[in-house]
Amino acid sequence: MKIFSFVGWSGSGKTMLIEKLIKEYKKKGKKVSSVKLIKNKFNIEPESVDSFKFLNSGSDNVFLVSRNQLIKINKINEIEDFYSFLDDIDSDLIFIEGFTQNQNIPKIEVFNGNINKSLKYKNKISAIITNEKIESDLPVFNKQEITKIINFMENL
Repeated sequence: MKIFSFVGWSGSGKTMLIEKLIKEYKKKGKKVSSVKLIKNKFNIEPESVDSFKFLNSGSDNVFLVSRNQLIKINKINEIEDFYSFLDDIDSDLIFIEGFTQNQNIPKIEVFNGNINKSLKYKNKISAIITNEKIESDLPVFNKQEITKIINFMENL
């Protein structure tokens, strides 16, 4: 299993790039999972609903199941606790949006010069994906070069 974290300023195009990568890997028959960092606390359902009551009572896992979807909710103490769940994910690839904490996971920065004038994580990344002209010692890919990006990721 390969794991990649896509980082960058809000609005830089991380989600759009991940969507394209997911579609291309699915065409190759790969199992792909994705993870989105949400900086604030969230509740899937209002506090009056059963699933919230189960979590609040101390349930370690709560599952929300519908005809075609399953959501598993696990309680964690710290955001870094998330990494302990990665080994249990049945996928060929995991794309993480917004996580920078784990030094062992390659980080690829998506950059848009209209959003900000400098890279956000220039010392912690493996490559840059942008439509801007950037001078860098790191590999730089255009956002439309999905095949080249995939080749880079597969060889990383």
